[in-house]
Parts: sequence; C-alpha cells; structure tokens
Amino acid sequence: MDADSFQLFQVLGKALGIPENSVRTYTEAEIRTSVIFQVSKLCTLLLKAVRSALGSQGWDVLVPGNTLGTLIQVL
Repeated sequence: MDADSFQLFQVLGKALGIPENSVRTYTEAEIRTSVIFQVSKLCTLLLKAVRSALGSQGWDVLVPGNTLGTLIQVL
C-alpha cells in the first residue's frame, strides 16, 4: 500500500458517510498489518537490544554527508 491508497480510503469513507474516526482507525490498522511496518518494529527492537548490549547511547546518523571544518573534540 502507498499514500495514494490511504487518500483513497479517506475519499471513499467521506463519500459513503463513514465517520472520519472510523476511516482513520481502518487506515491505521492497514498500516500496522503491513509487512514493512512489522519489519520496522522488529528492527527497532533488535537495535535497542544491540545498543543495550554495547552500552551505546543510541545515536543514529539520519543524514550522512560531507562537512568542512576543524574537529575540536570527540566524546
């Protein structure tokens, strides 16, 4: 499923007179039952376990890239 599918749920729900809360609940249920969501949850749990085992503080690189400057200190 993609974002277009979820927009379609909203449009269809509105056209059929289904309460918006019910449409949101259905959409959330569809997201949570997807394989991608389940794998993401599993990866989150595994990452927490690895961080705990390593004594890591839990920083993630969100946007790797290049920079220019002088490194003052590494914590």
